[in-house]
Amino acid sequence: MTTEITPEAESRLEAFLELVLEKNKVMNLTAVSDKNEARTRHLEDSLTLLQAADFKGKKIIDVGCGAGFPGMPLKLLDPCLDITLLDSQNKKIEFLKEAGEKLGVFPRLLCARAEEAAYLPELRGKFDIALARAVAPLGILCELTMPFLRQGGVFLAMKMKDSEEELKSAMNAVKTLGGTVDGFYDYTLAGEEIGRRIIIIAKSGDTPKIFPRRFSKIKSKPL
Repeated sequence: MTTEITPEAESRLEAFLELVLEKNKVMNLTAVSDKNEARTRHLEDSLTLLQAADFKGKKIIDVGCGAGFPGMPLKLLDPCLDITLLDSQNKKIEFLKEAGEKLGVFPRLLCARAEEAAYLPELRGKFDIALARAVAPLGILCELTMPFLRQGGVFLAMKMKDSEEELKSAMNAVKTLGGTVDGFYDYTLAGEEIGRRIIIIAKSGDTPKIFPRRFSKIKSKPL
């Protein structure tokens, strides 16, 4: 999929960023308040995912989307993308609904806990690409995202480049949940010294039906 940004897409992306920063004055959406910094750390970072996988014609889920990153910028760039934004906080889903209506872009929005939504028949094993930009350890993210993937799908985990130890500790979770590490995409955002990494985990087998567990168990006894 091309990363070329048309004038129309650029206008939508800029408008969304303004909506995020305005709403951030009354709701905790992002720790970044400077518009230029937010453009780099949120918009550009999100769109870098297009370098790591082909999104065209794929069914995508953004798990723990928060303020809409990375899924919303992808949808704003190409409104034809089939993207579901999932978050447990209703106020954030309501913000994304409002923003989508203002911008004329309509991703699927779902307010639910990932560990519960992953058992819904219409969601489990139904996606080609799962995204997570959350700060949770990779092993926990794997348990929350991989059940959504069909075999042959990929989980794109957005991490910092110095995540070798985190990946090492998550390898049992990757294997247990039916995945294999399929590669990396490394990059550096403007103004940052520490590089970033997209860890590409392929869904090569079935996720056992007992996963995901309750979040308290996931957190206290990670795989």
